[in-house]
Amino acid sequence: MNGLIATFLLSEFEQFTALYKQTNNDLAPEALLAFEEFLSTLNKLFDLCGDLTEEMVEGNAIIQWYSYTTGASSGDCIRAKSKHYYNAEFSNISVNMNEEEVDNYHMDQGICFGKVLMLVNIEVKGYHSIFDVALVQWYDFRYDNENGRFKYGCPLVKLVNIYDFIPVESIIELIHVVPRFDKSNEYFVNYFIF
Repeated sequence: MNGLIATFLLSEFEQFTALYKQTNNDLAPEALLAFEEFLSTLNKLFDLCGDLTEEMVEGNAIIQWYSYTTGASSGDCIRAKSKHYYNAEFSNISVNMNEEEVDNYHMDQGICFGKVLMLVNIEVKGYHSIFDVALVQWYDFRYDNENGRFKYGCPLVKLVNIYDFIPVESIIELIHVVPRFDKSNEYFVNYFIF
């Protein structure tokens, strides 16, 4: 992970975000959404770690927030930043899904698509693992029927209100998401740009 933005204790998250919003009034909507979804999504991540208790996390979790990483398997630079050359840059990515989750998501050949909202390193003092994770908002197929999932050979997707922290190493590469201009919340995933 690169481009350290801030370091804070998880126990001070509310105070940190309030102060950060006050001093950085130009945060992109994606960054504000990341703050809103952070705690509930982090709880889901911690629930997956059966040997991690609430007492272990309490006062011992350190969060390092980063603006980019080259941790994708392709070597692509994945960004989650409100200002990158005067523009917001929140990468759209393809994600290699765990075989155990096949029934939970609609996938295209074992791959799901998401938008990175935040990149963090989470360390719990006294715990054996350090997490390099991305807070992702998922894309899902726009239509449930098989015939409506692809248009012009590209997946037709929409952003959904489902958020997860995923390991950075599960990111395959950047994807090119093109809005469908005559529709609301409809996007094409363009496979044809290298």
